[in-house]
Order: sequence, then C-alpha cells, then structure tokens
Amino acid sequence: MVPSSLCQTSKWSSVAIGGGGYVTGLALHHTTKNVLYSRTDVGGAYRYDFSSASWTPITDNFSMKDPYYIESITVDESDLTGDTVYIAAGNSGKSINNDVYLSTNTGATWKPTGLANKVSFTGNDDIRWQGERLYVDPFDPKIMYYGSRDDGLWQGIAPSLRSASVSWKQVSGFPFGTANEGPQFIVCGETASLRNPPRRSHCATLFIGVAGKGVYRVAASNLASLTWSLETGSPARPARAALASDGTLYVTGRTGVGKRSAAGSWATLTPASGYEWCAITVDPNDPRTVIAGTMAKTFNNPYYMSTDAGVTWKQFHKSKGNSVTYNVPWWPTNVHLAAVATILYEPISGDTAFYSDWFGVYFGSALDTATHKWETHEEGHEELVCLALCAPPHVSLLSGHADCNAMVHPDVTQFPAKMVTDSSPIKIQNTMSFDYMSSNSLYMARTMTRTHEPLVAGDGGGLFSGDGGDTWTAFPTQKGFGGRIAVSATSRSIFWVPMGKTGYVSTNNGSSWTTSTGLSTTIMSATDIWLSKNPVTSDRKRADTYYVLDGISLKRSTNNGVSFSQIGALPSGSVTATTRTNVIANPLVADDVWVSIDGGGLYRWTAASGQLKKVPNVSLARLIAFGKYSKLVTPQTATLYVLGTVNSQNGVFYSNDLGASWVRMDDGTGVLWAKGGTMAADFWTWGKVYVGAQGRGVFVGQAKV
Repeated sequence: MVPSSLCQTSKWSSVAIGGGGYVTGLALHHTTKNVLYSRTDVGGAYRYDFSSASWTPITDNFSMKDPYYIESITVDESDLTGDTVYIAAGNSGKSINNDVYLSTNTGATWKPTGLANKVSFTGNDDIRWQGERLYVDPFDPKIMYYGSRDDGLWQGIAPSLRSASVSWKQVSGFPFGTANEGPQFIVCGETASLRNPPRRSHCATLFIGVAGKGVYRVAASNLASLTWSLETGSPARPARAALASDGTLYVTGRTGVGKRSAAGSWATLTPASGYEWCAITVDPNDPRTVIAGTMAKTFNNPYYMSTDAGVTWKQFHKSKGNSVTYNVPWWPTNVHLAAVATILYEPISGDTAFYSDWFGVYFGSALDTATHKWETHEEGHEELVCLALCAPPHVSLLSGHADCNAMVHPDVTQFPAKMVTDSSPIKIQNTMSFDYMSSNSLYMARTMTRTHEPLVAGDGGGLFSGDGGDTWTAFPTQKGFGGRIAVSATSRSIFWVPMGKTGYVSTNNGSSWTTSTGLSTTIMSATDIWLSKNPVTSDRKRADTYYVLDGISLKRSTNNGVSFSQIGALPSGSVTATTRTNVIANPLVADDVWVSIDGGGLYRWTAASGQLKKVPNVSLARLIAFGKYSKLVTPQTATLYVLGTVNSQNGVFYSNDLGASWVRMDDGTGVLWAKGGTMAADFWTWGKVYVGAQGRGVFVGQAKV
C-alpha cells in the first residue's frame, strides 16, 4: 500500500527489493482466520494479505521518525474483523511521538492513546526480539498494560471499546527489572483467552516476565489494587511465553525453557545446551506439541520441537528436517533461522505456523511430518536502510544499504537477482556512496564500511567497477573507510573523502593516492554513517573538476583534485557537523553547482555569478537530485528535485526551470518526510525520482505529465 499522502500529484510505489530488515514480532487473531500483523525494528508495522500473498505497510502515514520503531504489537480480540491493532512505537526514550497507538482500520489511520512522554520506548535496541510487552485484555479490551524498559508496568483503561482516550497510570511498586529491559511479556493465564474469548470481565490472572527477576503471577481481579508474587523456579531472564490449552505455561529464557503446570509447579526444560532461547509456541489443537527457537544471532540456528510436552525434543534447521523456498533471489540462504524473534502456530486450525527473523517472515506447513516446509512471501515488505542511490544512464538504479551491501536494479518492479558482494580483502557491509564517469557510466566507484559504530581501521574502504556495478574490485591502497566519492566526468580519476579525513585523488584505480591541498583535515564525521550528507561532486561536463563543501566554504579543484580553492561561501553558522548537506552538479551544463543545507535552504553557484546565491522560496532542502529534462521545455534543462519545504509547503518537488517554479509531488505528511535519507533521479524518464528511506527501502515517484 502506498499512503494517500504520496498520491496527490504523482504515482508512488516501492522499488522491489524484498525485506532485508529485522521483523521482531508477529500478532495473530485467535478467532478470525487470516489476520497477521508484523512489527519491525526500524521499518514500522505491516499487515499480511493472504489473498494476494503480500504485505501492506500500515505506518507509512506517520511524518515523524519515532513511530517506525515498533516495540510491541497486539490485536483487539473483541473486533472479529481483525481490523483493530495496537502498536507501542518509538525510539530513544521519552518523546511526544513515542506512544501506544490505536488503529481500528488495519492501520490506515492511527490515534495516540496518551502514554507519550510518560515512559521510554526503544524499538530498535537490544532484546527488541522479546515480548510482547504490550497487552490488550482478550475479554475486556478497554483494559491494557504496557511494560516499559525503564519505567515499570503501566495500566491503561479506556472509557469504551476502541477508544483512544486511555487513562494510563504506573502500577506502583511493580518490579522494574534489569535497566533498559524491564517487563518483557504480559499474557493472560486463563485458557478461555485462547479460543473465541467471550466478552466478560477482564482477565483475573496475568503472567508477566520481568528481566533479571523472573515470571510474576499477577492477581488482577481488582484493577485498582493489583497484587503479585514471583513464581519460584521460573526463568530469571524470561523472553517470551506461550499458554497451552491445558493451562501449561511455557517460558523461554537465556539458558533454557521453563514449564509451569496448570497446578503451578515449575520445571526446567533443556531442548539443547549452549543456546539462548526466545521464540515459543504451542499447537492450539495439541497442548503437548511445543516449538522453541534458539537465539544465537548468527546463521542457520536450530529450533526444537517436542510432541510430549517437553520430555523429548527433535532438532530442525535448514539442513536437517527443513525444506526452505525463498521468493527473493538475493537473500543469502543461510539467513534462514538466523535470529528468530517469534514463532506462532496459526491459532485456529494449527495446521500452519509463522516465524519472524532477520530479513523477513517465513510461512510454515507440514509441521506434523518429518520435513517441515517453510517459504517466504516478501512482496510489499521493504525494510532496508538505504544509505546511497545512483541512477546512471546504463541501468535504472543502484542502491546501497546498511547491512546488505548494494543492489543493481535493471527493473525496479522486480526483486534484484543478487546482492552485490565482493571477494576483496577489505571488510564490507554498508554501502555509503556511488558515483560514475559521465562519459562512460560503466566506470564506477563506491565506498563502504563493515560495521556501524565504532569504526576501526580496516572496517571498509573503497572499490571500483568497470562493468556498471555488476562486479567490484577493492582499491589496492585504501585511504580510510566509508565517506563520499566522486568520479571525473571524462577520465578514470577518483576523488574520495573518507570518514574523518580530508580529500584524496587517484588516477590509477586506487593503487596510489595524492592528498588534496586546500581542504580541512576532516570533511565528514568519523563515526556517523547514518547522517544524510554528501559534500562532494564532480563537474558532470568539465574534465578533472571537483567541488567540496568544506564547512561553509564551497571549494573547487580544476587540476584533478590536487588542490582546492574557495569559490563561494554560505552564511556563517549555517552548517554544523550534523547538518544534512548535499552538493550536486548540473548534468547538462558545466560550472553549475547546487548546495542544499537542510533548514538553511538551497543555494546555487555558477561561474557566471561567481558566488553562492540562495534559491528563493526554498526554506528547507534535505535532499536534492537532477534528472532527465522535460520535452516540453526549450532549451533542454535538467529537472531539479528537492525533498524539503517550498513556498511554506513540505514535500517532494520538481522544477523544470532550475528553481524558478515548483510542482509538488506529495504532501509531505508521510514516510518520505519521516525517513527520506538519499535521493536520485532517472535520466531515461522525465519526472521519475527515487527516494531512499532509512528503514523502508526505496520509493520511486513518477510525476504526472
């Protein structure tokens, strides 16, 4: 689904990549079949459409970043349509946008319930795979609880069903548990909650797993005065829980699986030694059939299945008892069972199951046979953190990402055939920038890092390609890692600004480098790979000419990057170390450079003016790009795109006359505004622009003619 905010004056869709991010939880409806929601750590929430076998993003209408980090998700069992869903969303502690949100229309719209600024939300932190810490009572959904990482247990009471006017209060005295972990899960202890829960008074017995403490049995008959006791023998570091139809409670922990009988006694199960445990599920038709998943955070880890209530266990993994079918060609096959967050049996028939993992969600069948069958359906799930885009003339698009290297997209409507990886000696994982030679776009350069932070020597570097990005070779001599790179318009000259360093130029594919003079010793941050900042470009028409935004100074080299001198300056104080700045050159005209400085607006330098002049009516410019000229414009003028604020309106805009007038392509209230981190425009089709989102893959927009 593309949110309505992206469909006002253009057509928007996702570039087909296929998952790639961490799906940290799932939610099913116990009464209504074919209701499945998922949560992710950086890409929002989704609902699965069983009829089309595809995912629909349901949080893309948020225009702020925080609600894309989903800490927990659950459904309202009283809504038999399955349309009512709750999310606990936010990141980095307390803020006005971190809240428990309610949707009654499958995520088309959301309402905050009033927990903002009261508790911490951290959907992209450690142990985000555990849960669910958000609970809506299956008998009386006006009652809800949330277990905060740092602020204890909170109780919410709504005045009516599906009302967002929730009155939240902290449950005084309830144990907080380990810092930044807190209560991990909340489940109803009554088996009547498992199948078609009747509408009656709320659940009277809760089980709450608290990090560093164990599982607490909570007597909740009197909402005004909860009482609780620690269950002796329960796992001290509980992760997830599943209630069987016979009243048995299974709880995963750091070292094993805890089993609580309906009578209240605990036993420790150890399907295998040496593992941390997280995912747990019980067959709804057979309380003795249990699946427990390991959490090793590497690759191809096993899960274990018991058909005798945990007395004996059978191991399953990719090469033992599992058949796996992938519908995304580039996925490494070893990502199956890499970091399983949750496994859930389908709660009505129990003939299928689902598990969430790095990269996506797997659908399981034949679970009562010797060979379990798993397959992926990733259409619509786009979760990569895009760090770099490049749209050269020879191919539709190249995209660079955190964790998943890079992709070449001959057709942006189809999943890429492979992930661009390398057998080079440098360690690579995150692509930070691309560039190509204007006169021969098959010659390209690229920069990468291996880790996120902290970065150390050897963590990444630079590479070149002579076949348009299909294969890459590491520079024989590395000057650093990551950063931004530019290629001369007419020769195999490469200018590189690594992270935390000055500029360097090479004319022999990186075998040797010359340190540029006239630049600061540090152009870019030495640690922050997430900052949307590209301070370098080559002149797209003039040979051996490069431009660098060095602080507030725009500097140029006309001798192949050997030396730079200032040609223009931005206002004092307009650029800081964290300002999102971008420098691009007009692809059709020499000596025409554009500089965006986020809240400082958009500037243009030409040789004729000899200075940086502010473009009128653009008060904020986060991202800029040039694309194909319009046939309706004479003489030919490259189309300029900006994600920013133009004439006091937010959105993505294009201009056919170099900023004299603008047309808005969206209304600036959704995912592009919240998550847009990089931009490129097509040179084959007028009006086509790509926006890379940090956690939502890549969007492509086509302006209306």
